[in-house]
Amino acid sequence: NGRAACFLVTASRMTIAKNVGICYNTRGNFFVQTSVFAAPARRPMDHERSRLPMPSFTRKAIMQSFMKLVDQRPINKVTIKDIVEDCGINRNTFYYHFSDIPALIEAIVQEEAAELFQTHPTITSYEECIRLAIQEIQKNKRAVLHIYNSANRDIYEHYLMQVCQYIVETYLNTLLGDKKINRQDREIIVTVYSCQCFGLFIDWLNNNLSDEFPQRVERLCELRKGMLEEMLERCGME
Repeated sequence: NGRAACFLVTASRMTIAKNVGICYNTRGNFFVQTSVFAAPARRPMDHERSRLPMPSFTRKAIMQSFMKLVDQRPINKVTIKDIVEDCGINRNTFYYHFSDIPALIEAIVQEEAAELFQTHPTITSYEECIRLAIQEIQKNKRAVLHIYNSANRDIYEHYLMQVCQYIVETYLNTLLGDKKINRQDREIIVTVYSCQCFGLFIDWLNNNLSDEFPQRVERLCELRKGMLEEMLERCGME
């Protein structure tokens, strides 16, 4: 369907509003953009064009072209020449926004992560944490594998760890409500659960995102239900 995305790296928990606008390239292809991966839509009106922050939309168009290409083939088969030709721009325009392809990948994952965090400000169960990450990976399976199995794996691994930390901390906040637990105890719990979550997904990626993984994780969640709540009961309070 021409839609491709990947998980994003982010150095901190972020809440960023979506940029909504209209993007067009030198070929005259216009589309309404609500994220990097929006589908083609209507042509903008003249009065709308005059208000567009052009560099922002060119940047998004470059991201969109790259993700379309990396969904089709491995990253080492995607060149800057391919991207600019697909996007309808020149190389100088690409380098105005990105120094190279790794910088482009990092920008894409940062933006996608920000949207993920914005759309899921609360998480009500550990199962929901895992399910959320599984759904995001599955809907972009080919692109995720191409990024993970490339020289840019560290970018994706860093992103994945940050996402695991975010969903664990968000779920922990839901469980605790107004209660404040000892800071060291909290850090230990977040580290342990984030590392467990991260390890599960790395194992899944190393097995080419096998189909049986979601069922195995669902069973794991059933077996360990209530464990986090018991740990919180033993924590010191502030």
